[in-house]
Amino acid sequence: MSILAKALRLTGTVWLWAAGLLIVSSHLIVLHLDGFWALVNLLNPWNIASMLTLDLAAAPGLLLHMAADQLTTTSSQTDRPSAYAHFARRSFRPELPSLVPLKNGAPNS
Repeated sequence: MSILAKALRLTGTVWLWAAGLLIVSSHLIVLHLDGFWALVNLLNPWNIASMLTLDLAAAPGLLLHMAADQLTTTSSQTDRPSAYAHFARRSFRPELPSLVPLKNGAPNS
């Protein structure tokens, strides 16, 4: 794994932990200051603003992890030859069965 992939994965992990702690602590503060029903309203799945905020808080960390995975798979694919490399050298057209019955090896006319 490259240094860039490791750095992206570490940064994404730190971001996700920080976002998770921020989300949990903000929910605990809402529970303490405003009560249980305010927390229920905050966690309501139809509360689009709240769900969008949660998604936007976690999105950079998830994107960093996805970029690290993409770098890891890209580097591992270029290190070894592909199992289908012989298809790239020549055109490959599979033979489809004929729908017209053959008579003496030639199609009927």
